[in-house]
Amino acid sequence: MLDLTRAYLGSFAEAERAPLRRRIAAILQSELPVIPVSWFEHNVAVSPRVALSSVVLDPFEQDYGAAGLRWA
Repeated sequence: MLDLTRAYLGSFAEAERAPLRRRIAAILQSELPVIPVSWFEHNVAVSPRVALSSVVLDPFEQDYGAAGLRWA
């Protein structure tokens, strides 16, 4: 893969670069089917006055679950 990348970066002729680019893309798609481009940490702080069992985390942050919270 490194040799392909070096050859691709070292060439300015599209006729040489196109097959190298296709080969590089094929390797990436076959060996790395998922490439993470971003990630996040979900931090939550809960008061001792709130029942921890009523706290629900939505990883997509579409619903904060405030309607289901109850006091401890």
